[in-house]
Amino acid sequence: MIDLAVLINDKAVLADQLELLVLFSGRSHLSRHELSSLASDHWGADSVQISFALEEIRQRRAILGHKYPIDVKSSFLARESRSDVYECLLGLTRSNFFDAQQLGLAEPDTKLLETIVEQCVSRFFGPGTSVTNFGYPSGVGRPPEFPQAISWLAEQMQLSLGTAYRQPRRKDGGVDVVVWRSFPDRKAGIPVMLVQVTLQQDFVSKARDIDRRIWSGWLAMDTDPLVALAIPGTVSGTEAWNEVSRNCLLLDRLRLTDLADSVPLDNTYSALTNSIRALLGDFD
Repeated sequence: MIDLAVLINDKAVLADQLELLVLFSGRSHLSRHELSSLASDHWGADSVQISFALEEIRQRRAILGHKYPIDVKSSFLARESRSDVYECLLGLTRSNFFDAQQLGLAEPDTKLLETIVEQCVSRFFGPGTSVTNFGYPSGVGRPPEFPQAISWLAEQMQLSLGTAYRQPRRKDGGVDVVVWRSFPDRKAGIPVMLVQVTLQQDFVSKARDIDRRIWSGWLAMDTDPLVALAIPGTVSGTEAWNEVSRNCLLLDRLRLTDLADSVPLDNTYSALTNSIRALLGDFD
């Protein structure tokens, strides 16, 4: 179990814990009194912290509307609908009160997150958007050697190879998911997005992992690619958000859920649900 003694001062972290209780405890709803008692008994949260966390939940509801799985009332929170993407991203957020390794998933959690992000951005450029998982190691037929992997990717995207040296020591060049949109005219200049996916709590440092200039040398892209950082959590403060945004597009849990529309993740959802419910046994 992760010690929340320090983290609980972040309203986003406490909001996540309350969401987990509502979504995975098996109860139809939890009153504000019940949530406050649980938060106080298990995490030492006071009434002010709980109020801030509940306000954070209301803001999430206001942003996502019907895509948010929790109905927010003045006296209670209740599961309203199933939102596979939101709930899976919530379950994979590192700052939750259990370590992600405790989930016992057959697939490593980083690759699981890549798969979810891949599905969320599958229509990023509208109808005709193409997406592939470029993260290392790959299960989609990508060659393990980096020079060959770039050649494979260029073929997938119908782009020419660039002239820059492709160092064999590299694994994925910081890119886990590649998104693009080709056109029937096959002319130069297509929109491309390179996505870095991370489970790290300190995600700000990952914002510079993708170098547009280097990638434009590996692939003959006629326009600069859009670069994005995808994380399973949310960002409550503006400082971290603004720092990342100066370097790339930040796709957090709320933005990914908004992009996903109604993406079914049945196998992933079931595995996470069972694991999280088992870990929440102490809260019955």
